[in-house]
Amino acid sequence: MTDHSRFVGDSSDLKITPGPPVREPRIDTRNLHLKRAREKTSLTQQQVAERADLSRTQVWRIEQNEDARISAVLGYVEAIGGRLLADLPNGRSEQLTAVDTDHR
Repeated sequence: MTDHSRFVGDSSDLKITPGPPVREPRIDTRNLHLKRAREKTSLTQQQVAERADLSRTQVWRIEQNEDARISAVLGYVEAIGGRLLADLPNGRSEQLTAVDTDHR
């Protein structure tokens, strides 16, 4: 029986072809009124950026109703003391929470 799991040859013969980039889902923020919500907390864009691990430019873009990565919007909402809910088909609502990918 032949072992097909071993590479025979010179490693310079190996070519690694990257797959397509994985795009994170995006969310339309037009109906969230995030700037108004932030201003009610008296937080600045810079403070939200620091709490959410975003740049101030990302915070500005989220507030300008541009589509944004769902993780960025979630971080923003949590930084101002809010939460995002997902309405599921079974009639339940579940809170979305950020996952710390650095400590998995």
